[in-house]
Amino acid sequence: MKPCSRVCSEAGEPLAGSAGNPEVWIGLSWPKPLWDPERALRSRGLPHGLEELVTHAEAEGREFSLRLFQRAPDTATERVELLALRPANGASLWQRDLPASQVATRLQNFLDDAAGGASLAAGPPQLLVCTDGRHDRCCAEYGAATYRALQREIAARDLGVQIAESSHLGGHRFASNCLVLPEARLYGRLRAEHAPGLLAAVLSKRVYAGRYRGRMGLEEPRQVAEAFALNQHRDAGQVEVGAAVADPGSGCVRVAVAVRSSRGTRELSVVCGKRRFAGASSCGAEAPAEPRTRWVVLRADEGFRGSEPA
Repeated sequence: MKPCSRVCSEAGEPLAGSAGNPEVWIGLSWPKPLWDPERALRSRGLPHGLEELVTHAEAEGREFSLRLFQRAPDTATERVELLALRPANGASLWQRDLPASQVATRLQNFLDDAAGGASLAAGPPQLLVCTDGRHDRCCAEYGAATYRALQREIAARDLGVQIAESSHLGGHRFASNCLVLPEARLYGRLRAEHAPGLLAAVLSKRVYAGRYRGRMGLEEPRQVAEAFALNQHRDAGQVEVGAAVADPGSGCVRVAVAVRSSRGTRELSVVCGKRRFAGASSCGAEAPAEPRTRWVVLRADEGFRGSEPA
């Protein structure tokens, strides 16, 4: 049977719009042998109070995304590294060498907007690459190769970028996947040869457009519109994405995107609609490919404000 990533690619399912949009994203350093292959919160020996905090928040209707990561060869559980992010407003936390017994309290303080701890924005870029082969073999095959290539490139050029192996980031059919923090940008279908290009984009604070899945903090149609604008205008310095406005009766939405560069501002009106794609639930799954509904760009109108391009 074909691997799920190949089925997804051959069906033409787009990367854009697949980054997810949790209210709170949490990353916790935890030894890879202890990871649960299906749900991070079921992993062995997690800090006391963490499961209760997350399940209580989810019961209140708050969407959490907990991921585990390991910076080789660290296998400590007594003291950990904690990353936390609210993608919608960019609030973040980076706490190193934290006693595991304080994780739940520190996260609760973050959720309550209590001061303390460093911001992710104050540190170097963080790259988390899914290598969780027990979850899906595509993540093992492609994720491990991508991770090693990025690790070699960072070390050889002394780039000062933090990198770690991560548990499932969502969408193993897009393997390999890499989350870049603090921007909360997710990339997919990465291969080892993409390492230099991805790192160049990260260091210049630009988007590696060809492998871009989207930015957490935006709903799917807005992720799709942003990715479209970035692909059309690779020189963009800043992109502002407006609300997704429903077009009554058509099932479509329209998203206004402002693309700013040194030459002026391009204003795009991007119309998105739903399309169905064949997909595989996972590698080795016995069930046939199932249709999956995704938002895609149907058309876009464009205007320009500023000095005309040369």
